[in-house]
Amino acid sequence: MLLPAVAARSTIDTPLQLEAFFRHHASNTVHAELRTFCADLGWHPTCGAETLLDQLGLHVLPLRRALDTATPAGTTSTARGTAF
Repeated sequence: MLLPAVAARSTIDTPLQLEAFFRHHASNTVHAELRTFCADLGWHPTCGAETLLDQLGLHVLPLRRALDTATPAGTTSTARGTAF
């Protein structure tokens, strides 16, 4: 499948923005709700939320590096795509 670089970059940036929001801007209430959500999924009630946030960033890191290698950040052409 060929994915335009702009779409790939946007898709990769979204989880990173969510991670930044939860780590730096979310209230204690939001963090408590996230811990409850993770516990309901069967994750550790305390560490589950941190694990989820770690995964948001760590799972997209290889994709981000692959995209940055294939298309420099300044590339605006939508004709150039990245195969995934």
